[in-house]
Amino acid sequence: MEKLKKLTSLIIMLAATLVAFNCDTLRAESSVDVNSISATSLVFNGPMVANFDNGGGLNLWGGTTGIFNSVGATASISYSSSVAYGGSGYSLAITYGVPLAGVYSGAYTNLSSIGIADIRAYKYLSFYVRAAAPEKTFKLELQDSNGVNASLYVSDYLDGGITTTWQEVRIPLDAFVNLDSLENVSKIVFVFEHDYYERNAMPFSGTVYLDNISFGTDALSAVRIEHFADKWDMNALGGNLGDMFGGRNAYHSHDFSSTVYRDHAYALLSSYNATSGWCGMYMLFGNAYGKAHDFSYYKKFTLWMRAMSDVTTPANVKIELVDATGIHVAMIPGNTTTPTEPISTTWRKYTIYFTAFAGLSPASIKQMNIVYEDSKVGVNTVGAVYYDVIQFEE
Repeated sequence: MEKLKKLTSLIIMLAATLVAFNCDTLRAESSVDVNSISATSLVFNGPMVANFDNGGGLNLWGGTTGIFNSVGATASISYSSSVAYGGSGYSLAITYGVPLAGVYSGAYTNLSSIGIADIRAYKYLSFYVRAAAPEKTFKLELQDSNGVNASLYVSDYLDGGITTTWQEVRIPLDAFVNLDSLENVSKIVFVFEHDYYERNAMPFSGTVYLDNISFGTDALSAVRIEHFADKWDMNALGGNLGDMFGGRNAYHSHDFSSTVYRDHAYALLSSYNATSGWCGMYMLFGNAYGKAHDFSYYKKFTLWMRAMSDVTTPANVKIELVDATGIHVAMIPGNTTTPTEPISTTWRKYTIYFTAFAGLSPASIKQMNIVYEDSKVGVNTVGAVYYDVIQFEE
């Protein structure tokens, strides 16, 4: 009996020690008051970054949430129990005003209490979003501990933009090309810009709600190079879109009837004159200079295209992918697998496998070009082509 009592006492002491250890661990990892949030919210250094169910304070990774604004702009945050994803808890409400040219404002949530987080184990960023009024979007940034930003617009991955109902957005981390590494990411930033809204005829003030910001471990099937969801020359990989000339001229335009698109909102119109020369369009990845990024998870390049009319249809269009070693070329339709039909006035999705770009290193791609050459375009040396949804796919 005495041995049984001692054994029972030992078990009780061990259990108490384990409970104390677990509670200390939770406090050390979370830096939040565990009594102020629901039991289902106790996720620390796991996929869920912030569900805002504590109604303020630190997020689930121990980071703070705050606001910023330039002179002439405003921003504020609050926590809404009446507009929360799933009907319970809280959401983060960001109210912004950007009434003047050049101004911006927004909010951020830090990914740790020490200003650095390693997110290399994750493949995508996810969150739920809705707005007090429709037709909203904003710039989304990941910032590293050195202050380097990588950005895109939410509409690049939310077809049709933000509405008054909850929608989930999933963005592959491969889209944040400008980051040097995912090992030292410091914060997620939500930016509202006057100039962007003016260009796209959107209101200069409003309220956006966010909930369940998290990371996911499953790789997504595609990363978008550009979706043309707005009238803006920053592509979906955070770099510039522009025209290039080789003795002749080309120009692109977002300003045409929104009825001509394959997916949502707009397509891009690329007009060219390749008579006795060449011209085209480029998209740099990551920044204004092009930053090499590892896209080796993906296997192919795809885009939707169609000609404006029969007399403006090129016979062939050159696609160039630029990596750390140089330019690698494939042709539409010559190197496409589906379809092999000629370019026409019908929307078609063309697919080119990376293997068709001889010598390409998918681990260091930094730019893509669309090129019209007099020897390739055929009889229509002057023409116009629509493009939509350009991306890399697995």
